[in-house]
Amino acid sequence: MFQPNLPLRDRVAQLADGRRTLAEIAALCGCHRNTVWRIVGELGLPRLPTHGPSLTGADNAAWRGGRQVRSDAYAYVLAGDHPTTRRDGYIQEHVLVAEQAVGRLLLRTEVVHHRDGLTLHNSPENLQILPRAEHARLHNTGVPKQFSQAGLEALRQARLQPEEHVPVSIVRQRKARGDYRLRQCILIVLKFGPDSPFALGTQHWFEQAGIDLRSRPSLERAWDDLSRRYAEDLLR
Repeated sequence: MFQPNLPLRDRVAQLADGRRTLAEIAALCGCHRNTVWRIVGELGLPRLPTHGPSLTGADNAAWRGGRQVRSDAYAYVLAGDHPTTRRDGYIQEHVLVAEQAVGRLLLRTEVVHHRDGLTLHNSPENLQILPRAEHARLHNTGVPKQFSQAGLEALRQARLQPEEHVPVSIVRQRKARGDYRLRQCILIVLKFGPDSPFALGTQHWFEQAGIDLRSRPSLERAWDDLSRRYAEDLLR
């Protein structure tokens, strides 16, 4: 079974079985395919061309076996017969890691908190199991709610004309644009680097956004653009 928390060289060695292409291994490891080419060569492992015959189904590491970063900015992994997996067989990685750390399943009244606020940083030391009510207070206390101008106007008019005003959710808009996920991807790479196991599953989103995740200036420019969009949301 693939272990995403291993060092990069060990992950590549685990995946280079002569069936996966370099591109597929790179997608699963969250690194550039040239890095995979170099490591495979140094270790003398079998390899297919960079873009070889594509594997499908469970044999394709990038399709079913990989760590996925979804629009809610959390990482998801396959969990086999775990009782709380979703229909596609995936579970939030931080839940799985926290449960393994304490040796039991989460209670329905519990939630996993990320101590540093990075939702992709799923080391056991960064995770804390809290009662849901306490977690909600932790996130809401002292944090003013943010509303766009359209949202404020809708609130002002809601009692008079409720049928004409639809609540405006900035968080929902940011998730739909992919900004919510991209923010966490940028933060995790800036803090831990592109080869960190916590950056697994982010490469696709950086490529889609035209960001070079190995260039700090590129990451910082993307962060500035993202911060500008966040500020503009409040003026609409």
